[in-house]
Amino acid sequence: MYHKPTRLRWHIYAVIEYLLNGYGYNGHECLLQAICEAKRIGFSKDFSVGAELINLLLSPTSSLNSKLDVAANFIYAEEASWIDCRRYDCNIDLINWFSHEANLKI
Repeated sequence: MYHKPTRLRWHIYAVIEYLLNGYGYNGHECLLQAICEAKRIGFSKDFSVGAELINLLLSPTSSLNSKLDVAANFIYAEEASWIDCRRYDCNIDLINWFSHEANLKI
C-alpha cells in the first residue's frame, strides 16, 4: 500500500521557528544553522534513540518530499554544511542545547 508523503517535517520546522522567534531568536536562521551543524559534525557513534531522532529531524534530505519548494533552504543548509555554518544569523547553538537538555551524546 502506497502512502503519500506528508508535510509533517515542514510543519515541525515551522513550529520550531515560531518558538525560537518567540524567544527573540531568528527562528528560520537558527534552524538552518542547526541543520547545517548536524550534518557537519555528525552524531556520536554510540547508539542513542534520542540522538538518532534529532539527527533524522535535522536531515531534510531524508524526507520523501524533499523536492517541495518549502524544502529548498533546508536542503541547501544540509548540503552546504562543508562551507561554514556560522554564516546564519543565530546566536544560540541549538545542537548543544538539544544535547544538554536531552542529555544526548552528539
